[in-house]
Amino acid sequence: MREIKFRAWYGGQIVEVGQLDFFTDGQITVNDELVGAKLMQFTGLKDKNGKEIYEGDVVNTQQLIGTVKWSEEHGKWEVEYIGDSRKFALYTQNRDTEVIGNIYENPELINSDGK
Repeated sequence: MREIKFRAWYGGQIVEVGQLDFFTDGQITVNDELVGAKLMQFTGLKDKNGKEIYEGDVVNTQQLIGTVKWSEEHGKWEVEYIGDSRKFALYTQNRDTEVIGNIYENPELINSDGK
C-alpha cells in the first residue's frame, strides 16, 4: 500500500502537512492554521535520485519538461509535457525521470517563453 501524504504551498513556501481538517462548508484547514493552502498529493513514487514525486512537481524525462497531474480520465498520475500535447504515465520505475522543481516555486520552468 502506498503512503498517503501531502505537502502544501502556503505563504510563499512549501510546507509539510501534518494534519488536514475538512469541514462541511467546504473549508480545509492544514496544520490547524493554513486555510487556503494549495495541497499537493504524494504520488507514491520517487524519481531517479530517490526524491519523492508530488502533484505539481516539474519533471525532466529524457530532456522533455512536464508537470505531474492526476488524470481523472485515466485514473493515474501523468506528466503533461510543456508545449506539447503528449502525456506519459508515471510508473514505479522512473529511471529517466528527475524532479527539477514545482509549479509554485519555479514557474519559469513551465512558461514556454522562459518568464
